[in-house]
Amino acid sequence: MMLLIGGILAGLVVGALVEWAFLREKYGPVLPEDHMSLILHSAHDGLIVLRGRRVVLANRRVSELLGLESSTSWDQLGLAMRRTPELMAYVEAWKRGEEPGETVITVDYTQPRYLRVHGALLDVADPPWKGSLLLTLTDVSELHRLEKIRRQFTADISHQIRTPVTAIRLLAEQLPPNSEDFGELATRILQETDRLQRLADEILALSRLEAGEEPLELENFAVRNLLDEALSAVRSQAENREVRLVTDLNEDDNDIWRSDYPKLLRTLCIYLDNAIKFSPEGGEVQLRVRTDGDRGVIVVVDFGPGIPRDELPNVFHRFYRGTRGIGHSGFGLGLAIAKHCMVAAGGDVFAKSQVGQGSTFGLTLPIESPSECETAGPGKEQG
Repeated sequence: MMLLIGGILAGLVVGALVEWAFLREKYGPVLPEDHMSLILHSAHDGLIVLRGRRVVLANRRVSELLGLESSTSWDQLGLAMRRTPELMAYVEAWKRGEEPGETVITVDYTQPRYLRVHGALLDVADPPWKGSLLLTLTDVSELHRLEKIRRQFTADISHQIRTPVTAIRLLAEQLPPNSEDFGELATRILQETDRLQRLADEILALSRLEAGEEPLELENFAVRNLLDEALSAVRSQAENREVRLVTDLNEDDNDIWRSDYPKLLRTLCIYLDNAIKFSPEGGEVQLRVRTDGDRGVIVVVDFGPGIPRDELPNVFHRFYRGTRGIGHSGFGLGLAIAKHCMVAAGGDVFAKSQVGQGSTFGLTLPIESPSECETAGPGKEQG
């Protein structure tokens, strides 16, 4: 949505620049200056036009967002921008032709301010604007503050749930086991208590990942050992459903990667758990691994009911279960946790599916080539 809004705003400004050039040619220099000033200085967002590193146009809102005086000249504004590393890194990415998407930068003057930055090249404008870079700066500090409150609230609720859950479990364990009715009741109470405990644990895990409280832990490990540990964690579940687990490395069995092993393992276990859950009894789940340049790719394939096309973009959203989740246990948090795990590890996730033919869930992450890695770290030795 924000990309769409940023693109529309960029289009409006480009249109205004083209109209300004037309009016300048038709009426002379006085009217267009007033016309453009009215457009620029009425905008709620900050607007900057850069030619190289030089500011050639900016509205008053930019100075306010960057914590500068309203009378700041464009040269002074350019100097202030060069003293903002995150902003200049974004500009340099555009200069290298990378065309990055939106980003959020932190400007710390009297108090931290969070700005969403959107860039657009003015390729459709007439000279001298053609080829210049338009930056749109939007203050999202309030959204950032509300998101921080939400994460803290979620973490607090997860912690608070643990106390009554523990009390319920202790009481249920004290019910008389000899009575058939009480025994069945105690069993059901314990099952629901476990379910509530899992919910609290998953919410807390997701909250910590979103807040960046689980730092990146890089280590060398054998890919084969990673797969074996993930498969061992779900083997009993697969045996209960008579689902075959098939591994296809497509690489040397002795391949060594360097990444965040715990986050990678958690993501794979979530993928495998879902694949087994939605596979037909007697079916098959495939675990495939390959390298693509300096990135590792692991996919988990099932041959279950698949996911409708309109639901696929939402599968990594929290609490989203979709039509295939009906009748299955779970809270719709597993894939959200998997996504945040991989983002925290510097990677990403993806999903493909076709109704009636199954689903493929994958992850990609930066790795070092085996020749650049040392031997597998402690606890990850090759067997």
